[in-house]
Amino acid sequence: MEIKIFKREKRNLLVCTKQDGSFEKSDLGPNTPIHDLAHFIVESYFGLKQGFFGNIYQGYSVSELSTKEIIRTLPIESLVSELLARTLQSLWSGACTDHEFQVLIQSEFRIYSISYPLEISNEDVWELYLQYDDLVSRWNRLKEGDHIVLEFSVTV
Repeated sequence: MEIKIFKREKRNLLVCTKQDGSFEKSDLGPNTPIHDLAHFIVESYFGLKQGFFGNIYQGYSVSELSTKEIIRTLPIESLVSELLARTLQSLWSGACTDHEFQVLIQSEFRIYSISYPLEISNEDVWELYLQYDDLVSRWNRLKEGDHIVLEFSVTV
């Protein structure tokens, strides 16, 4: 699935186009692309197919994926993706250290009673950070009207 995020003055635009030509598009707030980029990194890195972008591929709209009633019905991998994306943003912003990353994920898994087979090494944390930092840097260098193009593998 091709993902394009367009940088605009006040509202950004996300367009996800599937191989069959169908697409989902959504206006995004000024900081939302940074969170969506974190989703792209963690879902691609760990091969998560039922996270934010996998759910869009399956036919959910961005609006539906923001609705509590829908969120409660999504597979556990969706929550895993959200927790990983949030924690990656915390790492990148300096709100947590690389050593705290794994502790935070384990803590959130306990809070939400998640039993999910996910092994995260120190090398994984560092690689996630580097990939995310590179992608955010690419986004920040864009001028208004430009866009970033990403390819998300949705093979299930």
